[in-house]
Amino acid sequence: MHIFRTALRIFFSRPVYLLTYLTALSAIGIFMSMGIDDSQNEFEEARPTVAIINRDQGNDFSEAFADFVASRAEIVELADDRQSMQDAVAQNYASYIMIIPAGYGDEFASAAAHGMASPVIDTVISQTVIFGALMDPLVNDYLSAARLYLQSGTAATPHEAAQLAKESMEDSAVATVMQYEDSTAMSVSYLGYMTFASYTILLSVIISVSVLLAAFNRTDVRKRDLAAPVSRLKFNMQLAAACFVAMLFSWAVVGGLGLVVYRDALVGVSATVIILLLVSLLAFSLVALSLAFLLGQILASETTMNVAGNIIGLVFAFMGGIFIPTDFMPDIMQSIAQFVPTYYYGNAITELAQAQAVSAQTITPLLGNLGMLVLFAMTFFAVALALSRLRLQSSAS
Repeated sequence: MHIFRTALRIFFSRPVYLLTYLTALSAIGIFMSMGIDDSQNEFEEARPTVAIINRDQGNDFSEAFADFVASRAEIVELADDRQSMQDAVAQNYASYIMIIPAGYGDEFASAAAHGMASPVIDTVISQTVIFGALMDPLVNDYLSAARLYLQSGTAATPHEAAQLAKESMEDSAVATVMQYEDSTAMSVSYLGYMTFASYTILLSVIISVSVLLAAFNRTDVRKRDLAAPVSRLKFNMQLAAACFVAMLFSWAVVGGLGLVVYRDALVGVSATVIILLLVSLLAFSLVALSLAFLLGQILASETTMNVAGNIIGLVFAFMGGIFIPTDFMPDIMQSIAQFVPTYYYGNAITELAQAQAVSAQTITPLLGNLGMLVLFAMTFFAVALALSRLRLQSSAS
């Protein structure tokens, strides 16, 4: 285990540099999640920030539909162009964007009259502000009620159906906040921190591993290693074990910092859900570790690994829906996003955020997403070992 111990000495010889990188990225995640109210002392209907793009201006039904949504949300003004929508979602200016297409009101009435499927509206839901997801069932319930009034003949016109649907949606019951074990909703601020943590972990693990691999990739060191009475497989496995310890260090700092900073916001939240969030981050850390090990077989210096890590981190964050929700992307980009590990980490976080208690129904999709992360990690690591073997053969020849 001489190689393993040497690698750990190299890693822990630069604690200030590594901790500074970890805390700086974590501080960005904390800053991005600041200002989110996690108060649950009393019940208050959630009013997410919503932007309505009505391209069916002048239609009575579409106008009434937009008015209903506006009455249940905090409306923000937004220009009808892609750049403005991207900025609104990325900056959390609007947690829910609803686009009513031209001719929607007439198509809705026609579909209800002929028993056909209702036309769909385009929506963009932020993955960093959970309240945006609450609008979807509300909108669907309203449209279902309006369709039912039209089909049953209760409403003679689409506008009348819209008014009846609004009246039916105004019925409410008195709500009392009661807290039971494993039933308190997840802290939204902590959820935002954990979502950004994938970017923090990816970069910090690559930084940590690059410190180790750069030392062993020096020409004089490699020549001594090749002459040592240790097989290449054992050498790589000991080096990988040291990199694993470095990864655990990064995961523990990021995860522990989140628990400390958000300890008050997590009071009453299911401990099982918090543990599963940390497990999800650990699974993604394995992906970051294997990717860093792969980069170490391709790139020789610490600097080039850092540059490559930053580029890959940004690509993964944008493609996987960490910075911009995948719902906003074109269909082709949504398909490509499924080949990015951050996509499955984001799905795992979303599943846990919506689960107030852990059950077979909530754990099954979570295990599927975690399984995909482990599969990514195994694939990157296998490719890294194959490249290492090719380098050995090339050096021998």
